Amino acid sequence: MDMLDSVHKATTYLADQSYSDFLADMKTQDAVVRNLIWRFWAKQRISYPIHHIKIPS
Repeated sequence: MDMLDSVHKATTYLADQSYSDFLADMKTQDAVVRNLIWRFWAKQRISYPIHHIKIPS
């Protein structure tokens, strides 16, 4: 699963729900949160090495 897939899944789960429906549906909350966590975890794994590259002067 890549980052765009996880965001797409989260938005698909929310497409036909109101905010109050979302709050009442623990399964959807769990699925959305899991996909967003996956997205941010994947971003950190990609950007971590980039932030620590030392550029010689």
